[in-house]
Amino acid sequence: MGQEFTRGPSGPSPISVPSRHERGHAAEAALRPQRRRPAGQSQARRRRQQLLLPPLASRLAPSLPSSAHRPATLLPRVGSEMDEAADSSELLRRVEELQREKDEKQNSLEVLLRRVEGLQYEMDEKVDLVEVLTRRVEDLQRERDALRKDIEQLCMQQAGPGYVSVATRMLTQRTAALEQDIENLQKKLGGCLRENQNLQEELAEAYRIKSQLAELHGAALSKNKDLEKQVRFFQSSVAQAFAERDSSLMECEKAKEREEAVSRKFADFEERMREYQLAIDEQKHLNDDLQRELTELKAHTELSLKVILKFYDLRCRDSECSSSVTFEEKCSILLDDCADNWSFCSDGGTSTLKYIASLEAEKESLKAKISKLQSNLRMGLEIEQHLQRNARILEKRQALYDGFLRNGLSELQKFYTYQKAEIMKILEEESSQLIKVVAGIQDKLTEICINTEVNEHPANEIQCCDSSCKDVHVTTDISPSTCPKSDSPADLNSVSFDESKALAQALQEKMEALMLFSQEQERYLLEKQRDLIVIEELQKNLSQVKDEKVKILMELAKLKEQYLLLQGSAVKEGHDTGDSSKVIPGQHDQQGMLKTMLKRTSLRHWMRKESSTIGHGSSDGNDHTVCKEHSVDVARLRVENAMLLEGVGTVERLTSSVRRLHIVLLKAYDDIKSADSLESTFEALNSLITEANLMKTALNVVLPVSWSGDSSDAITYEALCDPSDSPKSKSWKVDPLSSAGMEMVELLILAAEILKESFLVKK
Repeated sequence: MGQEFTRGPSGPSPISVPSRHERGHAAEAALRPQRRRPAGQSQARRRRQQLLLPPLASRLAPSLPSSAHRPATLLPRVGSEMDEAADSSELLRRVEELQREKDEKQNSLEVLLRRVEGLQYEMDEKVDLVEVLTRRVEDLQRERDALRKDIEQLCMQQAGPGYVSVATRMLTQRTAALEQDIENLQKKLGGCLRENQNLQEELAEAYRIKSQLAELHGAALSKNKDLEKQVRFFQSSVAQAFAERDSSLMECEKAKEREEAVSRKFADFEERMREYQLAIDEQKHLNDDLQRELTELKAHTELSLKVILKFYDLRCRDSECSSSVTFEEKCSILLDDCADNWSFCSDGGTSTLKYIASLEAEKESLKAKISKLQSNLRMGLEIEQHLQRNARILEKRQALYDGFLRNGLSELQKFYTYQKAEIMKILEEESSQLIKVVAGIQDKLTEICINTEVNEHPANEIQCCDSSCKDVHVTTDISPSTCPKSDSPADLNSVSFDESKALAQALQEKMEALMLFSQEQERYLLEKQRDLIVIEELQKNLSQVKDEKVKILMELAKLKEQYLLLQGSAVKEGHDTGDSSKVIPGQHDQQGMLKTMLKRTSLRHWMRKESSTIGHGSSDGNDHTVCKEHSVDVARLRVENAMLLEGVGTVERLTSSVRRLHIVLLKAYDDIKSADSLESTFEALNSLITEANLMKTALNVVLPVSWSGDSSDAITYEALCDPSDSPKSKSWKVDPLSSAGMEMVELLILAAEILKESFLVKK
């Protein structure tokens, strides 16, 4: 609350004064925390906390169970300890909320202090404005006094009875205007003083709000002290609770360790039980397998017994055998017999048939393989013949395409030379036409300058007071009291009024004529400056258009050079290296031609330098003829200015369109060079050619703004040519801007076609 306020000469000077609505919102925002928390809330909250939170030591007094008890007896006590920890965390959250409320109060107080500083700054600005207005009034008063002195001095120099009325009327008019300005400034000063008084009242109200805020701040400080005491009490309680919680957590950890040891033993027991169960299951599976094998062996044994008995019976039929022989002896007898006793006649026949059948099957498979190989061989021969035919067709197409490409390149070279000649011709014609137009404008300006110089030096021809009265240019703006003047001496001798009155009247007419002449001269100078500015802008725009044309021609030359390089890389290897060396002089020739073209199209080459000595025209013509010629020259200049402005607008639109198409063309060239997204590049080139054709159509049918429907009355470009041109030369002249635009569009179309052909060659 140690904010200081600077005071001006009329009281404190605030920066900005808030409205009553803003002050009400600020006061409400400052008092809102106090409405939420009444004065006795801290004591009630403290009593409620003491009732809800008894000392934690009384709850945690009973000792925890020893480690010998089971973990199940510790669960209720652990739950109570966790509840107490939750209560302590709630206390901490409450303390944080109180701290946040305190910060909000402090922020609102800082906002109000910044607002008071804004009021001070605005008050200072108002005081500065009043001082500036006061100084302005004093300057106007001093200027009025100076004008009065000048008028009095002029009246003293031009003493005469007839001049007093004129000087008095002029003095009264200027004095009335100055008094009117002084009254307006005094009204503004009074308004500023009233506003200053209102600002002082609002500042006083801001001071009252500041005092209220100081009281609120003091109350907030007292409440903050109470809250700090409560916080310290809560912190001590929380520290005690944390200590008890730590001891209980230690006991819980010990109980958890014992529980984990028991759980590990139980897990080991379950693991061993699962292993035993798996071993039992495996043993059962082995028993089942052995049982199945046993049954199979029994079946095989029975079959073997039957076979052995059968073979032994067969042997007994061929030879005598004893019947009182055991089964093992029968087996040994059969095994001891030789192999010839066990051969059968039917067995040999079946084995031969099987061998013959296998050979026939192998023969059929070999026949199938041979037929498949023959069909593959025939297919390969057909494919080879088809490829040979395609190769011959492709060779013929390649030869035709090479011839077509050579013919196209020759035609393109011819077309390029023709277009180059046409462009050079059109550029020379345009430069000559522009030189003529600029020369005509300069001649007209020199005529106007000569007329103004003749009008600016009337004092050199004045010989006496009578001759000065005769040289005054009297127009229709002069007052009706002006009398006509005569050059003959007889008319001068026939004047019936006094010589002094004639002198006063002549002086009055001379003063009015000089005032009118000064006004006309000032207006003419302003128009001359405006015309000069317009001419400079037109010259800049024309030079920019010529530079754009030259850039396009240079880029076309670069594209042609790159196209020739691509063509050289596409031809066969039989060409000599001397062809590439022949291209270089042509490139240098093209660059030299472009440089000469750039010099020709320079604006300095167009503009004709003004002659150092301008002849002064004679002033033998009368005043009416001079004024008429001046008005005709001004009208002609306005018409030419309108035409030039129209041409500038056309050039700007044409330049923007050509530049946009130029950017698209450069992008397509980069895409073709990098060999990516060829399809999109081809589409972009097609769209560029279409848009260029549309621009060409628009340039063919365009009409100037000055065209009125009748070719005889329309203001055309041919009407602005020099009078020395013959009707034949005027009949074939066209708009140079349209022709330049046509040439630009033709160049863009040609470049796009070249890129398109190079794209097809590359593809």
